[in-house]
Amino acid sequence: MVGVKRYFLTHAVPGMVLAQAVLHSDGQVLVAAGTILGEEHIQLLRGMEITKIEILETDCDPRQDLPESFTTSYYEIVNTVRQTFAQVRYLNLLPMQELKKVLYWWNEPWLSSAGVLQFLNLVRSEENYVFQHSTNVAIINGLLGKWMGLPPYVQQELILVGLLHDIGKSQIPLEILNKPERLDSNEMEIMKEHAVKGFDLLKKTSGISSDVLLGVAQHHERIDGSGYPMGLKAGNIHLYARITAVADCYDAMTSDRVYYKRRTPFTVIEIIHSEMFSKLDPIISSVLMNQLKNIFIGSMVLLSDGRQAEVILLGSDVTIRPTVRTNDGQFIDLEKNRTLSIVALDN
Repeated sequence: MVGVKRYFLTHAVPGMVLAQAVLHSDGQVLVAAGTILGEEHIQLLRGMEITKIEILETDCDPRQDLPESFTTSYYEIVNTVRQTFAQVRYLNLLPMQELKKVLYWWNEPWLSSAGVLQFLNLVRSEENYVFQHSTNVAIINGLLGKWMGLPPYVQQELILVGLLHDIGKSQIPLEILNKPERLDSNEMEIMKEHAVKGFDLLKKTSGISSDVLLGVAQHHERIDGSGYPMGLKAGNIHLYARITAVADCYDAMTSDRVYYKRRTPFTVIEIIHSEMFSKLDPIISSVLMNQLKNIFIGSMVLLSDGRQAEVILLGSDVTIRPTVRTNDGQFIDLEKNRTLSIVALDN
């Protein structure tokens, strides 16, 4: 994870990255934040009698913030979700007590750790997609609730919505749910029934609030009215559903599926930005994008030319492609160099 260190200008060397803009005494920007220092910048600052500068340091791994028990707990929850789907499909039984035990997990202090989303991008499985996806959406929902300053009980309900948002898929025929290729139009219409089927299943279960029910029923609605099952528009879509829609889209796009190759978080940021004023809630989307911007600084990535690189800077606009430092020491601004792109996280 990125840090900031103050250097005397006499210790500055080309290739360092400015963490803060260097200002003249009259307030004029001499060298902007994010600039990769060259000898000409250093000479300019010397001439202006600048003595100290703030430099980005990226030698920390945010995943180190996570306790060792996190991985064990994560897979226990994935298994709980798997068993829940099986019990609903074959026994018509929803084990709410087991699911609600998961909520106590969210009292842990690491909930807001930058390493959580890093972890989710590393543990992907096509075979376990439905169960991992539900777990991941629950985690992202909880994080969004925390980042948005929502009360703890709301954060817990958002987590429950995440765990249950796809429970209606337990009522979808397995030959459609597990089809190893894209669904045809008729199959897609059947798949879309999972939102209503989930709502119908949960409304017969005690201990589930109306807010959670609406979060599950409406998580595929879109603010322009293009979603399903009811084609609701922004003001009529419940907050829980709007949050879950953002979490659902982010996790789905960063996951491998049988007929879909995962995209990098940096590509997904651009896609979410393009849809945040038409399909996804713009405020919730902005919260996620700004957090992603901070979290993935310091990440190791694979470039389209095969080189490894470290993300050292993202611009003030979250849609700006990052600046990276390659393993051979080259600094590349991917916003300016459009011949290269990030093709994968390489942590």
